[in-house]
Amino acid sequence: MTSTLQAPSCGTAAAVAERVRGLVLTRDDAEREILFQATVWADLHPPAPGEEGCARGTLGAADLLSRPEVDYGAGAGLAAALSLRSESGDDLIAEGLEIRHRLPRVGADCMAGEVQAWRARRIARFTLEFPDDVAEAVDAEVAAIAQRVGATTLDRVIDAAMMRLHPAEHAARREQGLSGRQVRLVERCNKHGLAEMIIDADAKDLHDFDRTVSEIAALLIDSDSHEVPGLDERRAVAVGILADPARALALLEGDPNGPNKASQPRKRAVLVMHIAEDAVLGAELRGGVGRADLNGGVPLIEGIIRDWCGREDTALTVRPIIDQADHESISAYEVPDRIKFRVDARDQTCVFAYCTRPAQRCDHDHNVPHGQDGATCDCNIAPLCRRHHRLKTHKGWVYTVLEPGAYLWSSPHGDRYFRDNQGTGNITPRTRPRHDGCFRSSAPPEPPGTATSENRS
Repeated sequence: MTSTLQAPSCGTAAAVAERVRGLVLTRDDAEREILFQATVWADLHPPAPGEEGCARGTLGAADLLSRPEVDYGAGAGLAAALSLRSESGDDLIAEGLEIRHRLPRVGADCMAGEVQAWRARRIARFTLEFPDDVAEAVDAEVAAIAQRVGATTLDRVIDAAMMRLHPAEHAARREQGLSGRQVRLVERCNKHGLAEMIIDADAKDLHDFDRTVSEIAALLIDSDSHEVPGLDERRAVAVGILADPARALALLEGDPNGPNKASQPRKRAVLVMHIAEDAVLGAELRGGVGRADLNGGVPLIEGIIRDWCGREDTALTVRPIIDQADHESISAYEVPDRIKFRVDARDQTCVFAYCTRPAQRCDHDHNVPHGQDGATCDCNIAPLCRRHHRLKTHKGWVYTVLEPGAYLWSSPHGDRYFRDNQGTGNITPRTRPRHDGCFRSSAPPEPPGTATSENRS
């Protein structure tokens, strides 16, 4: 006999709406308190003597004297307690300090419950990189509309303040704008084998590129087929064709069959075979699933991998079979590529709590130091990105290898985290905190007839 879970009845739609409004206010209060506690956390983590304060954005920049410096490891500890990536902790601290020290009007309204924390943080995110007087001008202009101000307005206000207060620097920033050009492939693709690419480039170059993509897409229409792919899909295929310039040029010049096959195609694919015990013993396997380095270890149906590796325009390299049950150890300190490869395939990312940086872009750390008889082997090597390697070495973070690929982390504050290639679990004993209203403590009581919890929602 099966049973289904049902939500308790609240009686009427009006009662549900009232309940939801109350929950939104509770959520907003909690977010304000978290933002407030982030600034307290920052106060508790000044830079160590002789160390430069460092965190995301311009936190700790010497020309922003009104915003204090913070220890470079502060964001990671706070983020882990919130089950977030370290960069998110940096952002929370930077924006909290920005609100407290350089946006006092917006901050006061946030503390009084008149501005949601996420809106105050968005304003702070826009002013982080600008001088104190620009932040002051923005604070004065947007405080009255902070609860509804958008990104376009913030850009306009900051631009006007920079032109008025720092005309030379404003002109220089405009000239330096092209230094922000980038083409960046998003690290992970999804389970369907699709990924995203971010392109920030000269507007004319992008228009020309877009026109070429559209031209190739138009040439891909198969007049003999009744199922012509949509324009967006054909444009996506055209991007792949542009990765092979010879084929793209031939297609644009009217040769749909493309150039003669090159002896060494420009496109590359690496296939790594992991053999399972069932396969060795001859057991029947169905529904094959694989992983690819380019998608950070997300499982992919074997058909996608077969398609990638079977393309005629792709040079395929097959790496040796890996059996994770094997164990390899050497006496030297330097980690050879074959051990790095095995460790990266096992762990997939940096093994610090909540970090997602691909293992191939990480340092390879000896858990037990080599100088203390720690072996250079699969069971004593773990990938740590440079930032989290520094925290482990200098800031009191400690991890224990429970078994190869499974780690127990302890923070300097006593928090504990279990980490493996499936993710991070916070295993610190928890108690539900009391909400002491610290973000409202400095606000005067609301006089009768002013905003209530109902009309504030």
